[in-house]
Amino acid sequence: IDQKALDILINRAKETHSSALVVYCNDKLILNQCFDSHYSPLDVMSVTKSFVNLGIGLLLTTGKLASIDERVYTFYPEWNQGMKKEITIRHLLNHTSGIQSLRNASEIYSSPDYVELALAAEMSDKPGSKFFYNNKAVNLLAGIIERSSGARMDEFINEHIFKPLEIKNFKWLTDAFIYSFRSGYDSAFLKTGNPIGMAELIIKADDLGKIGLLVLHKGNWKGKQIIAESWFDESMKPG
Repeated sequence: IDQKALDILINRAKETHSSALVVYCNDKLILNQCFDSHYSPLDVMSVTKSFVNLGIGLLLTTGKLASIDERVYTFYPEWNQGMKKEITIRHLLNHTSGIQSLRNASEIYSSPDYVELALAAEMSDKPGSKFFYNNKAVNLLAGIIERSSGARMDEFINEHIFKPLEIKNFKWLTDAFIYSFRSGYDSAFLKTGNPIGMAELIIKADDLGKIGLLVLHKGNWKGKQIIAESWFDESMKPG
């Protein structure tokens, strides 16, 4: 490690008010520095979507899902109609489902059930015809993961990814928890509702670094293939 370059990076992180800086080199943790008063888990916002991606990869790896080209109506029969019957899991992942959504998340955060909100959405475009960054559609993947695996998305990912990577200090907010703000964000609501797919995973920066290593090594962690290597080739191809 070039110490001068590392010092420049640390100083720049301080100048830009970073919460933390984590550096790995050759799979070894070189730096894990906090710039806040205490090292606490961070809201990783839309990086949460990448964890949903890993959840879908787990489904394929464990044989709980045959293909991302499977139609969504397989899991939600009410979509077996009109253009909705054409929507696949790939469309949800690639933001090409065509379901109506706003550019901001105001409509979503005011809803008590993000999965039902996505299911009830009107169509704005033909599936596969247009890219639109669609938070509403991504939230539906939480429901698909649960229906495929038999476990809530956060529990499924915790069991098969977080535990092997020794990630313990995290919180995954649910739609029920967000909707409970009138009662002061009662933590009991974390046990109810749907884990949010578009955002709201709260995790430590060094644990996020572990996920980076898992992806860098295409699903392999310390010699164990947690997620099939083929998933990373597939999900990182240009869309």
